[in-house]
Amino acid sequence: MSLVLEIVIYLTDGSFHRYKQNDPAKINDIINTLQPPGVFSQKQLLIAGSYYMSGIPSQNITRIDIIGVDLPKMRHGASITHIEEISEHELDLYAKPRYSDTRRSEMVVNVGQQTESVAEINLIDTQRIGFKFRYQADIVADRRQLMQVFTSTMPIFGNRLGGGVMFLNPLNVVRWAFYPGIPEAPRNAMALHRAEIFGDSAPSMIIQKLDAGDDDTNLG
Repeated sequence: MSLVLEIVIYLTDGSFHRYKQNDPAKINDIINTLQPPGVFSQKQLLIAGSYYMSGIPSQNITRIDIIGVDLPKMRHGASITHIEEISEHELDLYAKPRYSDTRRSEMVVNVGQQTESVAEINLIDTQRIGFKFRYQADIVADRRQLMQVFTSTMPIFGNRLGGGVMFLNPLNVVRWAFYPGIPEAPRNAMALHRAEIFGDSAPSMIIQKLDAGDDDTNLG
């Protein structure tokens, strides 16, 4: 284990606070506190330094970074084997729609196959986080559980770009997106194409009515 633990806490007002600890026993206690699913479940995150005490309401925290220590392995669930942060530039490459890309609804998922996808998470403090993740989801039910990892009340966590781990508070997620996402859309999903596909001369939004008995094979 590294000698120094660094914690960075990001708040909904756009500020962040940085803390450090080098006592191995205290580091172990802190790591045990900052474990899913309880990291954001307590009403206040309490901090007691040598010369002061502080409290941060959990509802005001958007993200916590843990840097400089080896963390115990944490399970993601929903057959996800790995989640890691990617740069904003790399996220833009996945997020930009291209006609040459395979349509989401035309993707073929083979039994036992490891599939790679990208998630974009937008936080209330305007942070934009990109995650690349791998999963093995052999049946439709397994694949639909993937959305729950990013949309439930459980903390979203993954390896941080540059080292360490980050936890995102699901209560302060304002938008999420998958690129390309799973082939099967939920029945109540609106078939909306992203406006960038149509160019400047096209309407900003085109809505297509989903057939009750058909999937959105034309959804971009």
